[in-house]
Amino acid sequence: KNGLPSNTVNCLTPSSDSSVWVGTAAGIVLFKDGKLHHDQLTNELNSQKPDIRSVSFRNNKLAIGTSQTGVYEKDLNGTVLHLHYENGLPVSEIRKVYIDREGYTWIGTNGAGLVAHIHSAFSQYNFSTKGNDQVRTITAIDSQRIYCSTFKGIYMIKNDSVQKISDDIVRGIDADSFGRIWLVHKEKGLCQLTDNVIAPVELKASRPSLSKIV
Repeated sequence: KNGLPSNTVNCLTPSSDSSVWVGTAAGIVLFKDGKLHHDQLTNELNSQKPDIRSVSFRNNKLAIGTSQTGVYEKDLNGTVLHLHYENGLPVSEIRKVYIDREGYTWIGTNGAGLVAHIHSAFSQYNFSTKGNDQVRTITAIDSQRIYCSTFKGIYMIKNDSVQKISDDIVRGIDADSFGRIWLVHKEKGLCQLTDNVIAPVELKASRPSLSKIV
């Protein structure tokens, strides 16, 4: 009724001009100035009713990850690429997409590890010999240090090699503008990753002053 492709919202990501991309179980729209906006990309996608699992936007580049039909990239010129199994993506079931500062797209798959799409080529990073690597979240300091969490722990891709950092299971991982890595730990709450060591963040509750309230 309100213009969303579906009332099941799976992901959000900020765009330019204070707008927000909204990924749902049946398509994607741009929320701007209190209204939902559609363009050629969203109209074409939404006609297929794709299950949008993740959206990333940086420097006017958009990446959209779906649960069945791979990844859609929209570059600065408005050119749309559809990345899927038939043109080189290991699997078409995507859990997470992330655009780093250099504009490269990192793709977290459901079963085939982490995939980088750089200069029209794919690079795949697996985290175990048994396969079935399910990536939950992705972040980066720069294009040479990519962090991701899986159901088997936390990994870093540095200089094109995979390094396991911890067996800890985290639900979220993100890097701030100062290069600090923040974790949403399953058991320890909010944590920081410093020199590959996970440390819980001590949060001090502040109580409002009565004088300020009165």
